[in-house]
Amino acid sequence: MLSTSIFSSNGSVYDQSAVFGTIFQLNQTALNEVGLPHMTGSNVWANISKNLAVGTAIDIFKLELG
Repeated sequence: MLSTSIFSSNGSVYDQSAVFGTIFQLNQTALNEVGLPHMTGSNVWANISKNLAVGTAIDIFKLELG
């Protein structure tokens, strides 16, 4: 199962509402206080796999065109 949750450095769920205002603009001061989010391992692995797959597809396409 793929989790798209993001977490704080201490393992708790990341509070996005503290970083983004009511009009969904980044509050840099709040971001500095709260810190950057961390993705789950399954989400990181899915992103790496997708990037490798796209890169492989491009390489195969280049090789086929010669």
